[in-house]
Amino acid sequence: MKRIIKSLTAVIAYLLLLCYLLGTEAVLLLSPKHIGMFLLGCIILCIPSLDKKIRWKEFREIFQKNAIMAGYLETFVLLFASVSQRKMGEGEFLREFALSLRPVFYGFVCHLILREDLTKKDLTEDEKTDSFAGKAKEELPVLKNPRNNTSSELPSPEKANPKPDLSGLTRQEKLVAELVSRGLTNREIGEELYISETTVKKHISNIFEKTGISSRRQLR
Repeated sequence: MKRIIKSLTAVIAYLLLLCYLLGTEAVLLLSPKHIGMFLLGCIILCIPSLDKKIRWKEFREIFQKNAIMAGYLETFVLLFASVSQRKMGEGEFLREFALSLRPVFYGFVCHLILREDLTKKDLTEDEKTDSFAGKAKEELPVLKNPRNNTSSELPSPEKANPKPDLSGLTRQEKLVAELVSRGLTNREIGEELYISETTVKKHISNIFEKTGISSRRQLR
């Protein structure tokens, strides 16, 4: 959260500096009214994806996805309202068009700031646990026979980690399993399939239960 506030403060400070150097009114770019409408639009678009158990990190991911959409929608409505309500000359139309692009700018800034913060946390706690479990499972044959741990006695990778049967999975679970096999994180899978990280975790839990595996590595 602190990183987001610092990044946002730096962006606003830089914009104010640019407005000062170019002799532009900052209120035209950072309009409280349009920023408020943009944030309200983001929240409304996030509502269908929210649930009671959602965490702050997951909410940020959902908000990030909807920021661009809210910006585009508000810009379209502003342009439509400007054109339909009155006749404008060429110069006035260009001015209105430039001002109507502000919500897209707000969405772009929010998307970049949140994305930068989230990319620093790609490896989630469940992935760390899975990684440790996979490593322990690979070393298990050696631990069983510490006195006779010759290479000839170790099972082949195919026998030690047989390919799980995915025939009993649903279509969505198969898609999640395929993305896990490519090495994608829960956040990346959610972005790929347009679902929340909580939903991805539920699918992975179902995959583990139906296939009898205990590690993401067994899907690779």
